[in-house]
Amino acid sequence: MDTTEITPLPSLNRLSSSVFTTLFRSKQIGKSDFSLNRIFHLEKIDQGQLERYINFFGFYAGDASFPLSYLYLMAQPAQAALMLDKAFPLPLPGIVHLNNRLSLLSSIDLNKSFTLKVSAFIEAKPEGSLFPIVTVDFFQQEEKIATCESGYFVRRKSSGKKKKRKAEAFSFPVVREELWNLPARTGKEYARLSGDTNPIHTSGLFARLAGFKRRIIHGWYSLSRGVATIEKHTGEQFRAISVDFKKPVLLPGDALFSFGPTEKNEVSFQLSDEAGDLIFLTGKVHY
Repeated sequence: MDTTEITPLPSLNRLSSSVFTTLFRSKQIGKSDFSLNRIFHLEKIDQGQLERYINFFGFYAGDASFPLSYLYLMAQPAQAALMLDKAFPLPLPGIVHLNNRLSLLSSIDLNKSFTLKVSAFIEAKPEGSLFPIVTVDFFQQEEKIATCESGYFVRRKSSGKKKKRKAEAFSFPVVREELWNLPARTGKEYARLSGDTNPIHTSGLFARLAGFKRRIIHGWYSLSRGVATIEKHTGEQFRAISVDFKKPVLLPGDALFSFGPTEKNEVSFQLSDEAGDLIFLTGKVHY
């Protein structure tokens, strides 16, 4: 029987101010694998934010006006709350979002409450970088309706030599390409929409302190815009999304989004520089 306490899901805006309190955590997890679980309750979805999200990216207006990618905006505060827990051993500043897998298992009823079961797992390693996995399972009336798995990266020193790997482009038949122009204000606009106010997206100074030449756009902005583009082209709403974040997109800047079918009910996509030499993200959607 699960005896984990159920607490109200906090807003991401409220949690953001606490991120820097984790800065001096040791990055040590001991000799055994680490795991941590939390359960959150969401009485009702933020309809205003959902509508702004749909309108901001121009999602396909099908019968079920709920983009699957919006679930991450619900999962993100649950993940942040778990990682802010004193039991979580890693600092949040500098943690890098590597990938995400979203799956819709059943239809979502926007008039019902949600239970979010969150779990973190970190494989024990004596040295070298760590790769936490944080999973959020969504329930309505005890039925599991969706799941969101996020992979992260935390750099630690290693005695071995690091090999640099260049992200390779996907190989798929491109049916459409579009060049995105991303003004400097894009980070602040998405921060207001999502509640993700990480200053590397909104402040040039903080971005440089974090090692970037300029501020960078949120990875989930790029994913959301890309999925919305594919939905409008196909007229389909997706039941599964997978994405791997390769390189950050600097603001202001341009990025080339391309996509095409690879299997039945599957579309592959990538975001790159205009020449296709620098890959920012790759992924697939299923409907």
